[in-house]
Amino acid sequence: MIYLIRLLSLSLIAIFFSMAIQAEPWIAVKTGLHCQQCHSNPTGAGKRKPFARAWLQTNLLATTKPASHLSTQALSPYWDIGFDARLNATYAHQENQNSAAEKSSHSAFSIEAAQLYFDVRLLDDFLQLYLDHSIAPGDVRNREAWLLMPIGDQQQGYIKLGQFFLPYGWRLQDDETFNRRLTQMNFFSADQGLELGGLTQHWQWAAAISNGQAGAQDNETGKQLSLFGLYLQADWRLGSSININRHKISERQMLNIFFGFRLGPTATLLQWDWIEDSNDFTADRQQQIQFAELTIELSHSWFLKLSAENHTIDDNNNASDRRYGLQISQFLLPMIEWKSGVSQHRQEIDRQLDTLELFLSLHVYH
Repeated sequence: MIYLIRLLSLSLIAIFFSMAIQAEPWIAVKTGLHCQQCHSNPTGAGKRKPFARAWLQTNLLATTKPASHLSTQALSPYWDIGFDARLNATYAHQENQNSAAEKSSHSAFSIEAAQLYFDVRLLDDFLQLYLDHSIAPGDVRNREAWLLMPIGDQQQGYIKLGQFFLPYGWRLQDDETFNRRLTQMNFFSADQGLELGGLTQHWQWAAAISNGQAGAQDNETGKQLSLFGLYLQADWRLGSSININRHKISERQMLNIFFGFRLGPTATLLQWDWIEDSNDFTADRQQQIQFAELTIELSHSWFLKLSAENHTIDDNNNASDRRYGLQISQFLLPMIEWKSGVSQHRQEIDRQLDTLELFLSLHVYH
C-alpha cells in the first residue's frame, strides 16, 4: 500500500510539469480517417500534422477551444519539429503458479521513451526529409531517417527510401503487446530499405523491401518483404499484412488480418497473427496471436480501454500466454493526457508465471 501511495503522489505532482498525448489506432477508427491525415509518416506514428493538433483541441479536451484560439501552426511552411515523452510510474508483482515461495515485487519511476521529430520539405514539396530520434532512455538513437517523394497529380502515391518502421498490422503504442513484441514489428525494429505506397479515399497499400536486420548492418543477400493493404469505410476498416524475412540459414513468414470498427461511443480493434519460423538446425515452429481492444468514450474527454491477448505455440502442448489490460484516461488541457490502469500477464509457455502491474502514465507532446 505504501508503494501505491508513493506512486500516486509523485505522479500527481508530475502532472503539473507535463503536457501530453499519444495518438493510437483507435483514434483513427473513431474518426474514420487514414493515419496519414494526422501523421507525417504515411503509415502512421511519429510527428503530428497541424490537423491533428486542431482536431485534438476541438474534439477531445475536457474544455474545448474555439477555432480562433487554436495552437496548430507548423513552425515554417518548409519545416517543422515535434516531440514525444512518456513518463511512467509502475508497481509490479510476480509469482510462480507452482511455487508460492517464488514471488517478488518492485516499483519504479521511469522515462519510458522520449523522441524528437524533424520534418523538412524540399524543392517545393518534391521531397520530404523525415528524422525520428530517441533521446531517452539511454543514448541517442536514430529510429527513422527517410526521404519521401510523392507520386501522382494529387500526391496519392509515394516512394520512401531510408530507415523506417515496416508496414504491418495495427501500429499500437504499446510495444509489449504480443502482436508487437513477438512479431518484432515495433518501435525498436525499424529497418533500412525501400517502400512504395499509395492512398485513396477508401484504400491504402504499401510494399517494402528491406535488409531484414532491424537496422543493423547487412552482410548477406537475404532480404525482407513486407506487404500491407487496408480497405476503409467511415465506420469500419479491414486490412491484412504479409511479411517474409529470408536469410542464409533461417526464414520467418508472418501473416495477419486486422479489423476495426466504431459503434456508438466505442472503437474496437481486432488482430490475428500467424508466424512460422524455420532454420537449418531445428524443426519448424508456428505461433498464433489473437488481440482485441475496446475503447469506450465514457464522457467528453474520458475514455476506458479494455484489452485481451492470447499467444500459442503449436509444439508446446497447447500452452498459452495470456495478457489482459484495463486503463482509464482523460484529455485534460491542450496536449495533456493522463492514463492509469492495470494489466495481468499469465505466462504458461516456458515458465508458469503470473505478473500483475499497476501504472500511471503521462505523455509530453508537440
